[in-house]
Amino acid sequence: MCYFATGHLGSNTTKGSKHFGSPTIGKHVFIGAGAKIIGNVRVGDNCRIGANCVVVKDMPDNSTAVLRNIDIIIHDISRDNSFKGIYHFEE
Repeated sequence: MCYFATGHLGSNTTKGSKHFGSPTIGKHVFIGAGAKIIGNVRVGDNCRIGANCVVVKDMPDNSTAVLRNIDIIIHDISRDNSFKGIYHFEE
């Protein structure tokens, strides 16, 4: 059984790539929200993959993948984060 919290599995279809192929997921694996497992990697039994992790190498049985660091970029000027989608109208 595999437990997903909206994670993603992805094939690598780029010929010649060292991770060409699709993931293999073991038994009793928890995949956190936003996690991605890409290419020909094996996730062993009883593994946990934390939220937003990107797994591109094999995980042995009973292992956990986590994000440890986050980069924060500080800008010199303020950013305009207003939504300008398809329904945005100027007044």
